[in-house]
Amino acid sequence: MNRSVRATWTFRDIASGSASRFGPAPASLLALKSLDTEEDSTLAREWVKGFTVEDIPKSSYTATYSRSSGPGGQHVNTTDSKATVRMPIHRALGVWLPRYMTKGLIESSHFTHSSQSLLFSASLHRSAPANLTLVLSILHAHLVSVASSPIRGETSSAQRQRVDRLKARDRLKRYEAKERQKRDKSWRRGE
Repeated sequence: MNRSVRATWTFRDIASGSASRFGPAPASLLALKSLDTEEDSTLAREWVKGFTVEDIPKSSYTATYSRSSGPGGQHVNTTDSKATVRMPIHRALGVWLPRYMTKGLIESSHFTHSSQSLLFSASLHRSAPANLTLVLSILHAHLVSVASSPIRGETSSAQRQRVDRLKARDRLKRYEAKERQKRDKSWRRGE
């Protein structure tokens, strides 16, 4: 059975820091401040497609636990099950996240200006590790969303043909309208 190295790692290996490789963006993508060309968009699209929760380095965020609120009886009052993850963006941008994401991360509703970081928390489960897994998956989904937003969509050949047909139809209508105006004007002049 042919398995990639990434598939043999577990989330626990990544979270504990025992995995030696994380999935940073390629160096050529890390330096880009904007996606100006189609090649840049293609490179970013491929990176986003392969980006997983396991690719978030443990060194780039701080996880803390606190008491959760809500139902649960005395269990809620005695255990620290709420997981909060704070990820300073200066530790990530240009290191393992592309710089073109800067504007999207700063404009995010999860961005905290005082600490220049993203802040996520989860208290859905009764256990802290389950809430940490949940909050990291939420962080991953947010990073994918921010990374995907400036990427231009691919244009298929069918879409290009459709646009060409619409442009040709528009040119024809415009030509016919001008010819009609020309005919009406010449009729008014008596030509």
